[in-house]
Amino acid sequence: MVLNGHIDVVPAGNLANWNYPPFAEEKAEGKIWGRGSVDMKGGIAAMIGAVQAIRNCGITLKGDLLLESVVDEETGGPGTTSTIERGYVADAVIVVEPTGLRINPVEGGLEWLRVVVRGVAGHSANRYKTVHAGGHGVAVNAIEKMAKILLAVQELERHWGNTKRHPLLPVGITTINPGVMIGGTGGGSNGMPNVLTAVSTFPDYCSLELSLKYLPGEKTADVRASFEDYIACFSATDPWLHDHPPEIEWGIRGLSFPPAETSPDHPLVTALCRAAESVTGQPPVVEGFTAVTDLAWFGGAGIPGAIFGPGSIVSAHRENEFIEIAELYKGILALAMTICEGAVFRTSSGDRLTMGLLLIF
Repeated sequence: MVLNGHIDVVPAGNLANWNYPPFAEEKAEGKIWGRGSVDMKGGIAAMIGAVQAIRNCGITLKGDLLLESVVDEETGGPGTTSTIERGYVADAVIVVEPTGLRINPVEGGLEWLRVVVRGVAGHSANRYKTVHAGGHGVAVNAIEKMAKILLAVQELERHWGNTKRHPLLPVGITTINPGVMIGGTGGGSNGMPNVLTAVSTFPDYCSLELSLKYLPGEKTADVRASFEDYIACFSATDPWLHDHPPEIEWGIRGLSFPPAETSPDHPLVTALCRAAESVTGQPPVVEGFTAVTDLAWFGGAGIPGAIFGPGSIVSAHRENEFIEIAELYKGILALAMTICEGAVFRTSSGDRLTMGLLLIF
């Protein structure tokens, strides 16, 4: 079994808005405050604590348990992909991202892509000749053409949200978020125009960068083809775009997460359910993860797994990030119980696991 977590964090943002220093690991109000406390050093602490508890019990597992503390998850996952490429694989994996101790055996795929529209530069003094009936069309504004593409993408997003479904994910999860749109003159490359200050000139270059989510069970190639076909059909309705179709680039900045899906009946998932119910006193919740994690790379390698860890994702990537200490302890206990159920182990008494956990608390 692999327990996987990442140690990289997002920037702290405006330090003035933090109640406690973001990198001081302040303990107050029953919580640990700081950047990365919930996303996801709390999860890493939980997996280390679980292993320490098992060692305190004197339990010898009948198999390998790998703890992975990886880098660069926030920027695309090269840390975890490197471990898999080097042969660190297993029969199952738990990615200890914050789920509030809910069991998340599925997550959708994610693509970052760029759409580029090219126009024709010209002086804005001649705009009246271009935009009105009877004009000569001597210049073409790439930003205005991209605005049409943006509206079309929003229509596609609504269509997918109304027609695509997965039983463990919320309706409408197949979003297409416009994250960056920029235009200018002098052409451009890699999403950036060469000139950004020529306001009196028709922009001849515009790029739109999108974050596109799709469902588990969908193939990346099929989703890409569907998007490209839609853009091509829409572009055919505009005379300029018909003759000068948009350019589409996938996986920009190296970000292309495949989906991951493990059956709720898989032994790892059912073991997590029993552990979660034991430590929380509540019926276990099995649902899909609405963001993307390093589980994607394990799923892509054919390794079943689930996302499970202490803390709320709502607190992540924002100021005054925190994790509740009581839930951190519950996460340690649940992970230790799952590890021991997932492996045949040698111990003289089932009570020794509880005793070992008490020793670390």
